[in-house]
Amino acid sequence: MKPATTNGQTPVNPGRRGAAGQALLELAIVVPVLFLLTLIAVDVGRMFYCFQSVESAAAAGAQFGCLSAQNAANTDGIRTNALAQAADIAGLSPVVSSSISNNLLSVTVSATFIPVLQWPGLPSQVPLRRTVIMRILN
Repeated sequence: MKPATTNGQTPVNPGRRGAAGQALLELAIVVPVLFLLTLIAVDVGRMFYCFQSVESAAAAGAQFGCLSAQNAANTDGIRTNALAQAADIAGLSPVVSSSISNNLLSVTVSATFIPVLQWPGLPSQVPLRRTVIMRILN
């Protein structure tokens, strides 16, 4: 038997008639979901990068301060070194604090990360805080 034709030109497959519409509908559902997953991944990556910068800023401030007792007492020098290390996250306005106790220098850097988009059920601000403690060399 001959395949069915439309106007005598091309064969028609009655079982595949809505396949193009179904594929378009699936695409319309999947693309926004993939886009949201991509945005979430970018936000998590940005947050991780900012946390790493806060961590390295605290380490840079502590490394400067632990070189001598004079450097440990120089809070401006500690702050300057820590903020120089965190220059790429200056938009987060990192705060640097330091203290000395029992020949140990403690440097804390904190900042607040704000995601690009506000996600339902997730906080609109994420506090990032890192403390590094080093022994003061004499």
